[in-house]
Amino acid sequence: MNSKFLKPFLQYTLSLAIAVGVLWFVLKDVAIEEMLGKVSELNYFWIGVSLFCALLGYGFRVYRWNLLLAPLGYRPGFLHTFLATMIGYLANLVLPRFGEVVRCGVLKRSDNVPVSTSLGTVVAERVFDLFFLVLIVVATLFLEFDKLSAFLGEVFSGGSRMPAVSAFIYIGAGLLIAVFLGVWYYQRNKAFIREHAFYKKLSSFLKELLSGVLSVRELESRRGFWLSSSLIWVMYYLMSYVIVFSLPQTSGIDVLAGLAILAMGGIGMAAPVQGGLGTYHLLVSGVLMVYGASKNDAVLLAFVLHTSQTIFVIVTGVISLLVSFIINRKKPVAATENA
Repeated sequence: MNSKFLKPFLQYTLSLAIAVGVLWFVLKDVAIEEMLGKVSELNYFWIGVSLFCALLGYGFRVYRWNLLLAPLGYRPGFLHTFLATMIGYLANLVLPRFGEVVRCGVLKRSDNVPVSTSLGTVVAERVFDLFFLVLIVVATLFLEFDKLSAFLGEVFSGGSRMPAVSAFIYIGAGLLIAVFLGVWYYQRNKAFIREHAFYKKLSSFLKELLSGVLSVRELESRRGFWLSSSLIWVMYYLMSYVIVFSLPQTSGIDVLAGLAILAMGGIGMAAPVQGGLGTYHLLVSGVLMVYGASKNDAVLLAFVLHTSQTIFVIVTGVISLLVSFIINRKKPVAATENA
């Protein structure tokens, strides 16, 4: 196999293998026939509400991305940014995090926004998304510590008796050692590295990337940025919570469960597997069981939520891809004079 395609192939295969393994673990003790028998009991109105909340969340995300691009002198318009965003989500289903580059590439093609610049704004988005996710996780643990501490300890210690804190310590220590070795190697070979063509290209790319990240400081509407960022997660919360009403047996689950579903679902989606496959089901079904759902009901709801959102992304992404080919103007959007 060509070495150019070997690395992506190995990444895809490894992440897919992990996803399938985790998915098998989720399903191994589930009565599949009984779970599938409950599909006929689903209330599709609430699934539709969940999808509508997701669509609003994507809309707020597109609005926020345009706010980040504006200080850099690029105004692609809501439609083009929406198309790029949904095509990016579609690509993420193929290869984790690949969609971030793809959506920047789509915007480069339609509006001539440099990939390195738009990628910088995407990095900025991810930083703020991480901030909100951590905030939600911390708030959820603070409000529901008694219910969730044992569950998290079980999940992050791989089912062993080792506390989750110990697992995090080992991971953190490994990362620190890797960083130390990288800095040590750079200091010993600084002159050689700086003269290398790859270093110069990377340095130039990182400067443009940084300009995208720092665009947050020059926002035309900081209020709009923070409001849209908050509304993205409000919509994600509603998207996650209302799904419990789609099954009669789980319709009594309280609103705090929605926070836990959002927090664990966010962690599951951040895992390096295609579309959170497996990891999302593991964490969300586990949380639902903590709040009283049976294993079959919990796994079914996790599948309903994940599958409905995945189908929505596939349909919307494919339509966006087709529309982008049709309306591609091939007309660059020039930077404003004060950019």
